[in-house]
Amino acid sequence: MDYTSVFTSMTRSLVEKKTFASEPFTLIDVGCSGGISPFWRVFDPSLMALGIDPVVTECERLNVHETNSNVRYRPAFVGLPDQHPFVQKRGHNEPWGGNPWNRLSTPLAIEILKPKTKKEDKLSVLNDWQNSKLADTKSKIGVDDLVQEEKLSGWILLKLMSTAMIWR
Repeated sequence: MDYTSVFTSMTRSLVEKKTFASEPFTLIDVGCSGGISPFWRVFDPSLMALGIDPVVTECERLNVHETNSNVRYRPAFVGLPDQHPFVQKRGHNEPWGGNPWNRLSTPLAIEILKPKTKKEDKLSVLNDWQNSKLADTKSKIGVDDLVQEEKLSGWILLKLMSTAMIWR
C-alpha cells in the first residue's frame, strides 16, 4: 500500500473541507536545507511553516524563492541552552556518543567528489555546511523559546532532520 498517496488524498480532502481554516497546519522544520519537503505542501493554503537551518546563505536563498507568504526560513542553531541541567551535567562532552562518521565511506566519497562539484552545488551535493557562513552558535535557541519568539500557537509538527513530533 502506498501510504504517501493515502496521506496526500486524505490531507487534501481535509484542506478542501477547510478543516485548518481557523487554525493552520504549522510545521517547524529543523535542518531545512534545500527547503521544506514538497510532501508538506499538500497543506497549502493552510500551511504555516518555519524552516530553521544554521546555513545563513541557504536561508536567505530559500526566503527569496519562497512563494507562500506563510513559509519562511530562519538561520539558527536549535538546542538546549548552555544553562540547561542536561547540558550542565554533560559538561564538555558532545550530546552524541560513538559517532561512526570516521568509519563510514561517506567522508572518502566527499573528498573524491569535492574537486568535481561546482561551488554552488557543494551544500546540496556534499552537505558541506561546515564551509558555509553559519548562524552564531552562541545564539542557539530552544524549541520553547522559538515557539514563543515566533508567536506560534495551536498544534505544531516539529520535524528534526528526518524525525517528527507533535508540539502543543
